Amino acid sequence: MSDRQQLLFSKNVSTNIKALGMIGVMLGHLVQTTRTTLPGDFANFSSVFVNCFLFISGYGLTKSYQAGGLDGFFKKRFSTVYIPFFLATFLSGLLTDYVWFREHWLWDLTTTVLFINPQLPMDTSAWFVYFITFWYIIFYIVHKIKEKANLNDNVKKWIPFAIFFTIGILLTEFFFVGWVIAIFFRIHSLIFPLGVLFATINCPSKLVQRIITLVMIIIFTPAFFYYVDINWYKALIIINISSGIGFPLLVANFDYKFRILEFTGNISYELYLFENHVLRRYWSNVNISDCFMAYFYTFSVATLFKPFHEYIKELLMIRIPDLISNLNKRYKDRGYQKLETIKISKDEVEKEEGKTIELSERGSVYRNYNE
Repeated sequence: MSDRQQLLFSKNVSTNIKALGMIGVMLGHLVQTTRTTLPGDFANFSSVFVNCFLFISGYGLTKSYQAGGLDGFFKKRFSTVYIPFFLATFLSGLLTDYVWFREHWLWDLTTTVLFINPQLPMDTSAWFVYFITFWYIIFYIVHKIKEKANLNDNVKKWIPFAIFFTIGILLTEFFFVGWVIAIFFRIHSLIFPLGVLFATINCPSKLVQRIITLVMIIIFTPAFFYYVDINWYKALIIINISSGIGFPLLVANFDYKFRILEFTGNISYELYLFENHVLRRYWSNVNISDCFMAYFYTFSVATLFKPFHEYIKELLMIRIPDLISNLNKRYKDRGYQKLETIKISKDEVEKEEGKTIELSERGSVYRNYNE
């Protein structure tokens, strides 16, 4: 990857984007649950800032593919996305009142982690995991087919984005079903493809990047504050597109390392998995105090959960496979030793039988001579 391509989102910038995005998502949910004195319009912060994760996912996934192809694609996503989601879902169910007061709690949790419960009865924020998994599968299929297809380089370069964007348009216009996840899929469906777009083209110069950022801010501002007075659905699409592009590009201008942002960015996924469960509880009658406690407990749970799921991940992905491999190797080695022992025994038996035959033949000759 060239230096020019690295100018858009360095690892440090990506971490900062995830940190600020997660803080914004939590703030939006706090406004939705009346934990702050902010106007109701700010409840849409949760929708606005989740776009950062989708945009960065599309961008990062494409850059990763450009660097290393599809090797270990699902293994990596299984370990970094699914294992934490699986564990967090069951832990949240146990640690909240969901398990203790729901008759069909086991069915709800099991179907949720198997991606076959689009109503998400326990936690609607799990739509993001469903959505990003959907894009992972589409991404893999498209690139797998593209690699085998006999196409020229330009077509191969642009066809993934064209397919992703088409799917996004179809979801936006036609995915009107009665599932809880449907509305989230519709209003956010174009953000992942736009991340792919920015990874596909050459990184624009700083000037172009800032012009795009300014244009996105100009589009975003009226749509955000006046979306109720116009077509709210179309306005949400505009809000999500402008914020999904504009906010990451804005942060990209400030490639600085802050410990608090680095810490928050590194546990952003864990924060997302738990914050909606923590926000169900009211910690104080005072808004500002309740808001602070919600942040505090969410960060505490996420911080404790991260090393736990990383240990489980290491256990499932490294230690257990290594143990099985060693046992299998030891079993095979014993089998080879047994076969070698049988072969040696067989050779010895044949050798002894040869001696017996030889002695028998000599005895027969001796008897014939005497006769």
